Amino acid sequence: MKRYCKNIKLDADWIKAAMLECLSDKWNRMDVAGFLAGYTENTTKRELYRQIKADKSVVTPLIEKAAAEMAQEIATRNVTFPAISYSMRYDGNSGKIREIGVESIKQQIYDYVAVNALMELFERKIGKYQCASVPDRGQVYGKEAIERWIRKNPDKARVAAKGDVHHCYPSVNIKKLMRFLVKQVKNDELLYLVETLLKSYRQGLSIGSYLSQWLCNYFLSFAYHYAEQELYKVKKKKNGQTVRTRMITRQLFYMDDILIIGTRKADVKRAMQMLITFFKDKLGLEIKTNWKLFPIDYIGRDGKHHGECIDMMGYKIYRDHTEVRRNTFLRARRTFRKAWKQIRKGMSIALLIAYRCISYYGWFKHSDSNYFKAKYEIEQLMKYVKRRVSIESKIHNRTAGSTLAAA
Repeated sequence: MKRYCKNIKLDADWIKAAMLECLSDKWNRMDVAGFLAGYTENTTKRELYRQIKADKSVVTPLIEKAAAEMAQEIATRNVTFPAISYSMRYDGNSGKIREIGVESIKQQIYDYVAVNALMELFERKIGKYQCASVPDRGQVYGKEAIERWIRKNPDKARVAAKGDVHHCYPSVNIKKLMRFLVKQVKNDELLYLVETLLKSYRQGLSIGSYLSQWLCNYFLSFAYHYAEQELYKVKKKKNGQTVRTRMITRQLFYMDDILIIGTRKADVKRAMQMLITFFKDKLGLEIKTNWKLFPIDYIGRDGKHHGECIDMMGYKIYRDHTEVRRNTFLRARRTFRKAWKQIRKGMSIALLIAYRCISYYGWFKHSDSNYFKAKYEIEQLMKYVKRRVSIESKIHNRTAGSTLAAA
């Protein structure tokens, strides 16, 4: 078996690059200043915070010192960081309450060190249609893939099965995950760092961790490749020859949401049952018992829609169009109405409403929502919203600069 990451050196230069990537959008945070203040002699985090606001170059020697000390911690097998704090948070997209782990800045940097070092492994093992948490492979990527499959080759996409893993992150067996990594990674320092980070989690993988996102995709990649390469049925012809035929034509994993597509109901059902067994026996994970087997939406001779759409990644995907999921649609419409109401009263759009409008706009931009966008004048609204955010950003930067100059 080929092993990866053997030429990676977790030295100060590697850690510095990972640190700069991790902190690139966090320089205005107090916890970043607190972390870097630990590498000064007598500067408080508030003083350093003000200095960073005035001139970011003050962090250069501190980053050098921090990277050197963290490299030494790895080399001497003495990596330390504050414990993770956990809190329950509401997920607006799914409607679920999730336990989110909030890591210290130091641990977040170690996450980036580990992910960047493991990237060779991830690029080779994570499947093409494993979406979520992988750059350029998010909701839109997965949605467009499904659209291609059911519209360009409808004869190969007649039936689908859809399910999801029960409590995926906390259910991942850390010992089993480490055994996979030990077999495929030839780098003792890297394996030590990953194991140290994994042991800091309360149970399984930690929701909210940058490293956990990648490791979850890697762990599930074994099931993805099983679905891609092993789900065959064997038939014997009259002449005695055996023929192996694919049970499914396509598979897509959106993190722990599983979708498989095929031509025959019996084949797709059997493939899903085999996949469920693989998850249980090989990965120690459970597919929820409420998984669905359904005929994919199609337009009959009567001109009407039959079957079911594929409801995944926030979209409802039909043979001839794509809609935004109902809950997202209602929240977005309410937000757009609030923005227009403020505009028509001559008020400035509330900044929070403006940010929400920008966030929701992406859903409608990538779906067939022309009627909705015309009815609520979404394109015109976005001009007001973007102008509001731009003005606020300029005011914030100008105010911060003048305050620091006066100080």
